[in-house]
Amino acid sequence: MDTGYFKLVLLSADDGNYRTTGDCYGKATANNIVSCIGKYYRWTCGGGNPSVNGTYYDADGLEIDSPVEGGSAEFYITGAKLRSTKCMTSITVVKTSTAATIAIDNA
Repeated sequence: MDTGYFKLVLLSADDGNYRTTGDCYGKATANNIVSCIGKYYRWTCGGGNPSVNGTYYDADGLEIDSPVEGGSAEFYITGAKLRSTKCMTSITVVKTSTAATIAIDNA
């Protein structure tokens, strides 16, 4: 986690089109992630804002309460409204002003 920014590129399961979020903060909290992807979920997934839970780690990998410079985070995103199909099939990351390492596991 750092003071830079990144964008998420989301592949819509409905129409096969890619949609890009605005800049997401590199040292994001769960609320920052909701702000970054909320518009996509409202328009594409047919519901309100998703629920996002974050777990934060310091540079040594120890769990902490909030994001820190040089640490990392895992975010778990749950859609706001149940659907019979997926609303996205992949997430990729585009760095916009950061040298951070970002990994996405699209469960």
